[in-house]
Amino acid sequence: MNISDVRKKADSGNVVAQTVLGTCYLDGTEVEINHAEAFRLLSLAADRGAARAMVNLARIYMEGLGVSKDLAEGIRWYEEPRKEASSKRRSS
Repeated sequence: MNISDVRKKADSGNVVAQTVLGTCYLDGTEVEINHAEAFRLLSLAADRGAARAMVNLARIYMEGLGVSKDLAEGIRWYEEPRKEASSKRRSS
């Protein structure tokens, strides 16, 4: 994976790239672990509906990775993709 290309796409607002790069920072894949940057990128993507970003935000809150541990907020983010899917099914 070319991290600099992914970073450019993430910086230009690409939701998939924000999710991928945020996950890389969360897990230390091809970059050093940086929970603050992971949180920033995953928050941007989650706010735009990226389910994988939502699940990773849940993990950040549940484990207290760079943020105060907040089980309620973690559960909320774990449930969010299901709510979004249910809402899409109802509007179809």
